[in-house]
Amino acid sequence: MTRGWLSADNARRLLLGAVGIAAFIAVWWLISLGSREVRVPDPGSVLTALRDNFWSTSALQFANLPSGGFASNLAATAKAAIFGVAVGLCLGLPIGILAGRSRLVRVVIEPPLMVLGVVPVVILLPFLSIWFGSSVIAQAGLTIFYATLVIAVTSKNATANALGKYEQFGRSLGASELTLVRSVVLPAITPPMIGALRVAMAAAWGFTVIAEILGANKGIGRVIQVFATFQATASVIAALLCLGVLALIVDALIASVGRWCTSWQE
Repeated sequence: MTRGWLSADNARRLLLGAVGIAAFIAVWWLISLGSREVRVPDPGSVLTALRDNFWSTSALQFANLPSGGFASNLAATAKAAIFGVAVGLCLGLPIGILAGRSRLVRVVIEPPLMVLGVVPVVILLPFLSIWFGSSVIAQAGLTIFYATLVIAVTSKNATANALGKYEQFGRSLGASELTLVRSVVLPAITPPMIGALRVAMAAAWGFTVIAEILGANKGIGRVIQVFATFQATASVIAALLCLGVLALIVDALIASVGRWCTSWQE
């Protein structure tokens, strides 16, 4: 059996995936036959709404919002979500590495991380709106908070697990602290960090959409809120499908980069 992309294993997986999607669409269509369109629109209506609103939509003008369609608002949502995860990575990674390598830092950092980890993230929204208005910081604030926690905790645990014989071996060869972090710690924590990034990115879409629904003047969340007000269910589902496809593409990109970064494991 070949290991290429078109191997029998991958072909079977793709076929089963296609069957699953087809079955889902068939069940959806059957349910729509017995429901009003405002409740469960049929797949054809959703595709029509997607085509009509992808580049521009008049509904936003009626709501006194900037003109555009799904594409431009998806770009705004992606910008806020990716920005939030990137800031969370920059904040959480050094915190986690320091906590993993220093007992003093770990003793100081762990209690706040434990307390913040059980705080419902959504309660921060009113404060973000007051402090930052409708800026990208307000839209990405929930993601920054969540991503920082996830990445800090993951990198702390991974760094602590990386210590031991590998560090002792490096020190016996005269490696400096910086060399140990660069050549031992970072490669060791990369696999769990890729998983943490994927988790943070998956949550980022939801947090960003919630923030947009409650206070932004652009973004796919705001588009969904406008269409929901007009009871345009087909357009709401079309917007959600676009968001889901974008989330899958970004997740696949992160996974691909992760496989490239950890190719030494193979």
